[in-house]
This record gives sequence, C-alpha cells and structure tokens, in this order.
Amino acid sequence: MSDLEIIQILEQKVGRPFGHTMQDDRCVELSLGDDDEPYYGLIRHHTPAAKREILTLVSRLTDLRKLNLRRNLLRELPRDFDRLVKLEDLSLGSNYLGAFPDQIRGCKELKRLALSNNDLVELPAWSGELYNLEYLALHKNLKLRSIAPIQGLKRLRSINLYFVNILTLPKFVYEFRDLENLTLWNIKNFPDGLETLENLEYFTNCGGPSVRSLPQGFTGLRKLRMARVYQNALEELPEDMGNLGNLEQISLYQNRLSRLPESMAGLKHLTKLNLGWNQFKNLPNWINDLEELRWLAIFENPLKQPDGIRARLGLKIDREWPFTTLLNLGESSYT
Repeated sequence: MSDLEIIQILEQKVGRPFGHTMQDDRCVELSLGDDDEPYYGLIRHHTPAAKREILTLVSRLTDLRKLNLRRNLLRELPRDFDRLVKLEDLSLGSNYLGAFPDQIRGCKELKRLALSNNDLVELPAWSGELYNLEYLALHKNLKLRSIAPIQGLKRLRSINLYFVNILTLPKFVYEFRDLENLTLWNIKNFPDGLETLENLEYFTNCGGPSVRSLPQGFTGLRKLRMARVYQNALEELPEDMGNLGNLEQISLYQNRLSRLPESMAGLKHLTKLNLGWNQFKNLPNWINDLEELRWLAIFENPLKQPDGIRARLGLKIDREWPFTTLLNLGESSYT
C-alpha cells in the first residue's frame, strides 16, 4: 500500500482532512493536531480501539520526519510505532502516556521531542542515547523527580522543565553549552557555574515561594534577552543587573521587591518590564530614560501618587490589573 493510499484511509478514519506533506510519493510530515482548536487533537474523542488503528496506520509511513500527535489523549502507542526511525520532530504532549515511550528508542535522528503533560514518573536510562536532540519539552510532568538520564544530550539548545518538581538543578545542565532556552519551575538550589551557559538567551524560574534571590552567576549571562522570574519571593536583585546588556524583557511580577539596582539604568535594549504585584513605594527616575521601553507594568504596588513615570508615545503603562478575568478574556502580552 502506498503512502498516499494510507493517507486516504487515515482521512476516512480520522473523519476529516489533516495536515501532511508528501515528498516523492512519500509522506514526510503529518499532523493530527487541530489548527482551529489548538487545545484538542483531531482524534481526542475517538475510541481507544479507533486510536490504535489510526496509529498503526501512521506507523506504516516509515519516511515520516515530523509527526504531531499532541492533545489526543492517546494513553499508549502501538508496538509498530518503533518503525518510525527517521523521525526528527515528534510532538506527543498531553497524551497521558504514563511513561517515556520505549517505541522511540530507535529514533536516533530526533532533534525535537515534546513529552509534556504525560504523567511521566521517571526517564529511562536510554533517553540519553537520543544524542541529536536539540529541543526537549518535559513540562507539566509533576511526578517526575529526576532528569539524570538526559545527561548525555550535549546538543540540547532548549529544555522545558516548567512544572517539573526537581527543586535542585543538576550540575550537568551546565555542560549543555549550546543551551539557548532554559525553562524551570520552583528551583531552589542552583550549583555554581550558571554563567558558563554562555549562549543562554531565555531563562525562566518561577513559582518558587522560597526563592528569595536570583542564582549566583545570573548576571554573567551576557547573551540573555528574556528573563521570567515571576511568582517567587525575590527580595532584592543583584546590584550588577546592568551587566545584562542584551536584556529585552524581564518579568518580576509577584515578588517582594521594593527597589531596583541603579545599574539597570544601563539596560538600553529593554522593551518590556513587569514590576506588577511587588512592594514598590517609589520607582526610579531612570525608567523614564529607557528609550526602547514599550510596556511597563506597575499594578498592585503601594506606590505613592504620582508615581513619577511619564507617559510618552509608544509606551503602554499598566497601572491597573491587566490580566484575564471572568469578564475579560483578553490576555496580557507578557507575564
């Protein structure tokens, strides 16, 4: 049976057309995600038997390079899935698989792997054998307590550990020298050496009620463009924050800050600054001199009036709560 014939049968079983790419009569990309309903996959509400039948057919498309099965509540993958050894990009997020799927052990060409929200409890020892991985998403796996098996993934450029409750960042993460994006949650303990991640551009560590300071070495991340350190208990920032000369966005929302270091006046590339829900009574005048600043949030602070921030063309100032409510379904541009 040709790949085109398999696609035609799949469309019948899925119940509608879906995204796919053909190359020389072979299917190289396929998506059972729903572009119109991003929170639901196309076969989310099919029976378990129907899902198995569909995935078994997908497994016969052995030239697949990219496969999106996100948000389909699959629960399991068929044994034949191990035939897809040419995969480079695999999205299995929000399928509640319960375990890191053994069927992908032979997918040595994988560069992008998304396994978020799958009730993972542990990572298999062989997960570190996926040497070509550059992007790994493990977020929203709250039962996961260790990421030790991925130590060998030296080519990682992005790792998402949001809502992964590991508490202490393993030292080996600093060996991922190509890392550009590091997303963490409630990390209380950082080993020395964060500044060795010389290529890091995006840093997140939020949701830590006992996180009172930024990690040692944070201001040594000279390529950093965006930092999200909201919903912690930060009481102060390093005095040398101005060393982050490439910083464009920083969210300090919902901490315990009452002052900003003077060195931050030198952050000339800063476009978004979220100071909402802190303890600021006064704001430094140098904020008015940040010419690139386009969005400033200062809501839910005990600020004296007037607050000293001058309105100007191109700058949006949120002095009132701007986020989603039951009556307003709009979203803030940056949180």
